Parts: sequence; C-alpha cells; structure tokens
Amino acid sequence: YFQSIDTEANHRAVAHHQSRYGTDIPTDMNWEAAYYQMHMFAEAFARAGSDELATIMPHLLGSEFSAPQGRVRIDPVNHHMALYPRIGRANADGQFTIL
Repeated sequence: YFQSIDTEANHRAVAHHQSRYGTDIPTDMNWEAAYYQMHMFAEAFARAGSDELATIMPHLLGSEFSAPQGRVRIDPVNHHMALYPRIGRANADGQFTIL
C-alpha cells in the first residue's frame, strides 16, 4: 500500500485519516489493512447479524471490498486476502512514486 495511490477510495480514506490525525502522521500498510479489515468485518456482521464465528464466516469468505489500494477479496478456499500489488520508488516527499 502506498498513500500516493490515485483512486477515489484512497483519497477519501487518506482525507479522513488526515482530518482526524493531521498531515504529519502518514498512512501505511498496517493502517490500510486495519481499515479494510474492519470495513469487511462490519459488512459481514451486518449481513450475518452475529459475530459468532460459524455464523459470520460464510459472509466473510469470498467477500470483496473497495479498499484504498484497490479491490481486495478474501479467498473462500484458503482464507487468504487477495491484494492489489504495486511497486514504488521513495520520493522527496517521503512518499512513493508508483512505477
């Protein structure tokens, strides 16, 4: 994840983060992972009506979310998260230029 990703979802998420914590605290891959995981959990919880593992799991597996990095998906077979990979080069702004 790079804060410099040029998507509407990323711009909204970064703007919300900056309005809450200021511009001196950058986002990172840990923040972004927590962001989309909580959103995915909340959506699954709303569909399942429970946080009981056996009840919520079918609503999580195979679910997708438009994360700041792009579309992410939980694989229903191996339970791994499919991410949107990018390669970046550190720049003078302390961010990354996506190559």
